[in-house]
Amino acid sequence: MNFSRGEMNFSRGEMMSLSDRLRRITRMTFATLGMNSMITCQEALAVMQEFLDGELSRKDGDRVRAHFEVCAGCYPRLRVEKSFRSAVKMAAGGQSAPAHLEARLRTLLDQAARG
Repeated sequence: MNFSRGEMNFSRGEMMSLSDRLRRITRMTFATLGMNSMITCQEALAVMQEFLDGELSRKDGDRVRAHFEVCAGCYPRLRVEKSFRSAVKMAAGGQSAPAHLEARLRTLLDQAARG
């Protein structure tokens, strides 16, 4: 089986070798930056919404971004979520939530934050 990308053709073995090399480079980069290791898929997916909303600290956002950039399992999920968000924005046509709904959501969020 060959994987084609424009002019480049890679066998499955070559793709696996490139993937392994990329993982090693990523681990070395994390070590250089003082980060022990790349986060797990479970950790990345657990904070995907916060990542997309720009709500993570710079360090956490960098770690999540690094994971999505090299993880063949998580990257497609990130792409689907970005596409979904884009479709929702287009469907909304620039409309925002009614004031009463926004106020109700803020109340519920405040209650949830207080426990």
